[in-house]
Amino acid sequence: MNFILQDLFYGNIAPLDQLCVNTPEYRELRQATLQKYEHFSHVLEQLDSKLPPELDVVLEGQADCAAQETEQAFCDGFRLGARIILEILQA
Repeated sequence: MNFILQDLFYGNIAPLDQLCVNTPEYRELRQATLQKYEHFSHVLEQLDSKLPPELDVVLEGQADCAAQETEQAFCDGFRLGARIILEILQA
């Protein structure tokens, strides 16, 4: 059996843990987002008792959607890679 497939099956390979976007655009966006988050986290601490509980539901829903979108993108990319390999082998 292929050792890579065994490692993937048993969880020894976790591609998401190795995710590293290293472009100037990403770093700039990430830095700006972190700065905004820090600003709003201070504001939210002051408003915490005034915020509707539905806001947490909305934020959790957005996080869940992002996780599912990321999972789907990974699966789509994996399938595309497999199709490319199959095409190469058939050539």
